[in-house]
This record gives sequence, C-alpha cells and structure tokens, in this order.
Amino acid sequence: MCGIAGVLLKPGAAVSEALLRAMADKQRHRGPDQRGFFSRGNLGLAHNRLSILDLSETGRQPFVSENYALVYNGEIYNHLELRRDLEHRGITCRGGSDTVALFESLALFGVEATLRRIKGMFAFAFCDLRDKTVYLCRDRVGIKPLAWTLRESGLYWASEVKALAAAAAVEPDPTQALLALGGMAEASGRETVFKDVHNVEPGTYLVCRAGAAPEVRRYYSAASEVDEGRYRELERMPEREAAATFSRALEASVKAMLMSDVPVGAFVSGGVDSGLIAGLAARHDPRISLFTANVLGAHSEYEDAKALSASLGRPLHEAPFSPEMMLSQWAEATYHYECPIVTHTNAIPFGMVARLARGKGVKPVLTGEGSDELFLGYARPVLEHRMKWLRLPVRLLEKIYGVSPRLRELVLPGPGGTADDFAVGLARRFEHERRPQRALEAFPFLAPRQARLQYEALHLLGGHLRSLLHRNDRMGMWASVESRFPFLDEAVIGLAVNLPAKLKLSGTWRLHDWRHPFLLDKAVVRCAAAGVIPRALALKSKNGFPMYGHRSVRVRPGCFTQGYVAGLLRLSSAEIEEACARNAYFAAKLLSVEVFGRIFSLHESAEQVTRRLLAHASMDC
Repeated sequence: MCGIAGVLLKPGAAVSEALLRAMADKQRHRGPDQRGFFSRGNLGLAHNRLSILDLSETGRQPFVSENYALVYNGEIYNHLELRRDLEHRGITCRGGSDTVALFESLALFGVEATLRRIKGMFAFAFCDLRDKTVYLCRDRVGIKPLAWTLRESGLYWASEVKALAAAAAVEPDPTQALLALGGMAEASGRETVFKDVHNVEPGTYLVCRAGAAPEVRRYYSAASEVDEGRYRELERMPEREAAATFSRALEASVKAMLMSDVPVGAFVSGGVDSGLIAGLAARHDPRISLFTANVLGAHSEYEDAKALSASLGRPLHEAPFSPEMMLSQWAEATYHYECPIVTHTNAIPFGMVARLARGKGVKPVLTGEGSDELFLGYARPVLEHRMKWLRLPVRLLEKIYGVSPRLRELVLPGPGGTADDFAVGLARRFEHERRPQRALEAFPFLAPRQARLQYEALHLLGGHLRSLLHRNDRMGMWASVESRFPFLDEAVIGLAVNLPAKLKLSGTWRLHDWRHPFLLDKAVVRCAAAGVIPRALALKSKNGFPMYGHRSVRVRPGCFTQGYVAGLLRLSSAEIEEACARNAYFAAKLLSVEVFGRIFSLHESAEQVTRRLLAHASMDC
C-alpha cells in the first residue's frame, strides 16, 4: 500500500523536512499517489501513499492528533469490524480508510492489544508525542518490510534501506553479502546485507526512545497456533470434510482481500495455488483480471494459464519473458531487491508481470504464495515422509563399511557431515539441525516422526516463505503494485498448522510427480481446487515458476574486472578467470553478489552494470 520512513534523533535535536523529503524520494515507487510529512522537534515521519482504500484526502498520512502520530503500510482486513467497535465506544472514525481504524485502536487500546486484534499485513510506526516514544511494528509473518538502524545521531527507519541511506551512511556488509550466496539474505528475519541495518522481525515490535537502544518485544509466534484439541478434531475428519473446512476458510480470506476502491487483479501461473485463488476471487469479483509471466520456451506454462482463464471466463494478460531479459533486467531488479538475487531469479519476470498489471490500472493483486509452505507442497519434506525406505541403500552401505571404521571414515561422511555442511549450518545458525528438537517442543503430543513432518509448516513459515515475501514485495513495489496473500490469512494459518500431515499428503495410484510418485502433495488444497478450476490444473505437479536462471548464465571474467567481488576477496585476474571456468553455476551466483556490490558499494548505476553484463555474460539456452 505505501512506503514509510522516520527519524527519532537525540533529545534537543531537530528533524529537517529536507531530510524527510530525501527519504521519501527514494521510496516514491512504493507510493506515487501522495506524499506527507510530520515533524515535531527530534521526531520526524514521512509517507508515500499508494491509494487503494478511501482515495480522498481523509486517507492521507501521517495521521496526527494532539497526542499521537502514525505512518502505516499495509492492509487491515478486519478494519470494518474494528470501526464498528470503536463507534460503539463513542469514537468517530473520519474517512473510510483502514488507517483511521488502526490509528484510533492504537490510541484507545495501546500497541500490544491492537496488534493482537488486527488481521492483515502491516508495518507501521506509531508515536506517542507526549513522551516521544516510537513503536515500530511488523505483521505476524513478515509480509510488509520495515528496516531500522541506530546511529550516533539517533534512530532511523524505513520500508527500504535506500531510504535509510538518504539520511545516514549505509554500506553493504561483506560477510552478509557473501553469505547471500546460500540464499540467507532473502530469507533473513532480522539481518540485512547492510552494516548495522536490521529488519523488524515478523511478529515483533520495537519500543524506541530517544538516545536509547530499541527494546524488542514479541507479540506472535506461529508455534502459538498449535492446539492439540483442534489437531485431534481435524484428525477425525474425512478428507472431503477437511477440504470443505479449508475451502471455507480460504474463500473467506479471498473475499476479505478483495477489499479495494480500485481494480484488483490476480497473478496466475497455471498451477493449483494461484488457480484456486483466482477461481475463488472470480466468484466475488466478476471484473477481476488475470496476469501471467510467460517464460518463453521450455519453461513456459502459458497454455495452462490460458486454460485457467478460459475456465473462469476472465481476461488473461501476458508478460513475455525471453532468456536475454535475465541480463537486461538483472541490475534494475537488484536495485529494488536490495540484496543479491540468488534464491529467486524468477523475481525478474515477476517484476515484469507487476509492471504489466500496473499498466492495466491494477494496484492490488492476489497471489498463491504460502500454500506450499503450509500444506507440504515441496518435494523434500514429502520425501522425508518416506525417508525410512529411501535410506535403505545408504544404511546398508553404512553397515558394510562399519566393519572397518577407518575405511568408513574414508568413504562416508562422519556423523557431523562434511566441513562444507558445517560451514553452511553455522551460517544458518544450525536451524536445520535444531528442527527435530523444535518439532517435539511444538508438537509434544505426537510421535517424533509425525512431529517432524507436522513442524514443517512452522519451519517454512520462518524461513523460505520470507524469501518469497521479499520477492513479491520488492518486485511488486518496483511497479507500485501490492501483493496480497489469501493463504496467509490468520485463520488459514491456524488451520494449516493444526491440519494433520495425513490430510496434506495422500496416496494415489497416479504417477503424480516423478519426485514422489504415488504420493499426492497438498492433498486438501487439490481436493478443494477440483471444484473450482479444471481438474487437470488441480492435479498439476509443482513447477515452481521455472525460468532461465543461474544455470543458464555464462560468465566471462570481464564481469568481475575492477569490481566488488575481486576487491572483496582480493582476486587476481588469473583467479577470476579460474573461478569463471571452474563452475559456471557458482560463478553466476557470484555474479549476483557482484551486481549487488557494484550498485550498493561501488555506487554504479543500474545502467552501467547492465552494460557490463551484456558485454561480458551470455545466456546458454
């Protein structure tokens, strides 16, 4: 919906409007419709508005009263319910935006109580002007971004780091930039790839007072959704009844997220998740348009997207993406991504389809992210369901080589894995290794193997999902388009966390997916989708938005000459050439770090970096 920024300087200092304007200028793409500013002494707020609800002046921010001020980014889907409660208590809400309901709730009930009442996606700064206390708050799963940094002069916060850089010196953190090769940056909860710049973690808020370090308080954890009584109730349900229960929750979520005073669209791939969302949305909004990125060639899913469009009777708008666009759009996408693009190179075609939607007059779009995380849609956890049998050959080898311990050490990795395994585990703070114990803590009423599979949704909500939310926010806002996530509604999450794995995975006689034949992933989702979209799409195996990414890039040494990575690692020309020749895939991922570093450390323009990419890299497709 918007971009927010602000400053809380030391007592006695004064915030200039020029500084606030500079911060807002860097985030204009997040809210090109209006800008607003507020300052009082050492406190300052800036807001870029993307007008979606209440397009009039009454929706303009910052919201300010005698005692409080607010800048807010997001959507509160239960704002009408909040408004009715406030009016019942004698409080008049001016205008029709959700911002006023949030503001009055914060003023009446306080921050923590309001955070527990509101449903939606949000990042906001709420200020008590009486004692200059600022509360920086972020939604439960981290849909909306909010970064902050504490400097000698005071505290700064913004939706994007580039806005912070307009007010305080910001430089990339070399360690975090290199760790980004493993995808850590995109999925990080707290850390960014910039020195001393942090994210407000999902489900938390910061209490900030001038001259003091912020105090972090947690108000939500997905593990708190676990309820043995509800799990047992769902466990007793037949699959069709469970699917109907899920379908009702999801349809209510979709209906709530169609809330808008401007046209709404849906991003579709031709897969089951986005197709189900689009199908449910079409029931309640007959004007909804569909948008898809058509990755031309072997990765195209355009025919499936057309089949969905035909079945729903809604227009489909196509953004063609050719392999060469990987190189021509990489640098500009990285500028908006604010970290190396490693995990999701499909962020680039995502940005293109967002620009297509905005060109058609659409600002909010519904997407299918969250389904795979909540309902066991990824191959690895599905395979772990059968790992006991899949590991039989490995266990046999372990027994054979166990006769000679020294021979075993030479052939098989030790119980701690390889040195590379340890390095990756250390970088990820051994999160993967802690999963078995955390699973038992979250689901103490289940057997260990069941608990591990049931815990997968919580694990992915706190990891991989964040990288998808980062992609959707940054690439959508590049085009001033807001992504909405019906699968991440609070009620849907609560249902999914407690839904037994046996209802997420189902045996089948079909060769459903070569990665796990005879085992149907996301079974409850597919069952619900079968009544909404064509059966072939409801049963389609997961593709995961494939495109010509790092594996297709061929990097030549000129990409790194006098660049960020060579300077960081002190590589000679011969060593750069060796790196490019030894492993093309790794060299391409390293190029993602190079592109990031040239823009944010060497301060080259996206156009300069693009010229270098086109001159020294190519696509092998």
